[in-house]
Amino acid sequence: MMRKSAVGHFRRNMRRSWLALLCGSAAVLLLPGPVGGEESVVPDALRAAALRGEVEAQLRLGSEFFHGVNRPRNPELAVYWFRKAAAGGSAEAHYNLGICLEGGIGAIPSRLKAYREYETAAAAGVVPAKFRRAMLLLTGIPPETEQSTVLPGVNADPEKAKSLLRELATAGYMPAKRELAALTLDRKAEERRPEELREAIVLLEEAVEAGDAGAMRLLADCCYGGIGMAPDHPRMASLLRRAAEAGDPEAAGKLAYCYENGIGVKTDEKEAFRWLGIAAESGLPMALAKLGEYYWNGRLVPQNVPKAIELYRAAAERENGYALFRLGVCAAEGIGLEKNDQEAFRYFLRAARVGDVNGQVNLALAYRDGRGQAADPGAAAYWFRRAAEQGNIRAMREYGLCLISGIGVQRDPREGLRLLQRAAEAGDAEARQLLRL
Repeated sequence: MMRKSAVGHFRRNMRRSWLALLCGSAAVLLLPGPVGGEESVVPDALRAAALRGEVEAQLRLGSEFFHGVNRPRNPELAVYWFRKAAAGGSAEAHYNLGICLEGGIGAIPSRLKAYREYETAAAAGVVPAKFRRAMLLLTGIPPETEQSTVLPGVNADPEKAKSLLRELATAGYMPAKRELAALTLDRKAEERRPEELREAIVLLEEAVEAGDAGAMRLLADCCYGGIGMAPDHPRMASLLRRAAEAGDPEAAGKLAYCYENGIGVKTDEKEAFRWLGIAAESGLPMALAKLGEYYWNGRLVPQNVPKAIELYRAAAERENGYALFRLGVCAAEGIGLEKNDQEAFRYFLRAARVGDVNGQVNLALAYRDGRGQAADPGAAAYWFRRAAEQGNIRAMREYGLCLISGIGVQRDPREGLRLLQRAAEAGDAEARQLLRL
């Protein structure tokens, strides 16, 4: 939501999160006394039934271990009991096991094995399994290696996936309606046919009416950018609040942005900070990075550089480009981290690779000046170009100079001069001085 072309301050990378999809068929029994593990001697009727081989008990026990209900959360034991129940013929257990395998929850992650579990569950009529299978078919699954054996992957089949999603949507399955709409919205504006866009909005409205939080967030994006409708910022904020209150972390992060900038609501930095904290608690990378800025600058909280570094690291572990860039700056300047040009270079490289424009500029400068590694004019020119393509003014100027001088790139004075003029027109003082404007 920083600019309309992006339609959202945060990406929709959590839109297809497995967490929202865990099947509710594994009912929770209100049994007394949490147990600590398989060797517990505390009387436990559910566990006793599971040990006797009762499939429904095994399924429910796995669910309790997964959610941490009635006993401490233990994903590994959840997987153990889901496997037992699946071996006993429980289709729901196959689905739950697929969720664990896809997300690496209590098991070594394997999208390929998850897909096989979903296939089994889908064949038995488990609707969420049909949905997950369709979602994996959209992009396909590459081969996986297990020990020395190569497991063949699954070829992408977008048309079949869309057909499966349409069947589910027609049957009233709201996540399928949301994803069908998202497939249209994810395309470039010029590639969306008017009738497809109208259908996408109708699907989202239906899913919103049914209480689907992800659909609320996507429809909020449409309200913000005027996609398929007139822009409506107050409704956007209302939809984001509903989605955030329903537990959607990305909606919480976007709502924080709205309060910070007064979009659809009155500016309220304290409310922005509150929603940002909620999003960060859920692990949303951009929220973690943004929260780090509050602690770094001492806004609404006492300045706390170590806390900011901690939050940057948490976001960087999820490959957030801005957090990686900030850690690079910390390492380069020796603020909060030991000064280390090599470490700074590694952070800038990671940030640049995930598309962070500031990381790209700093990486280019490191290559140009030989900081943290040997100087490489070609690499410097490459990253200046990448950042200039994203509209960074300094990168336009620097890449323009590369083209004019032929350093690191084939000489092209005309294009170089054009870039310098663009930078000068955008207010870059050094470009204006070079052009004597």
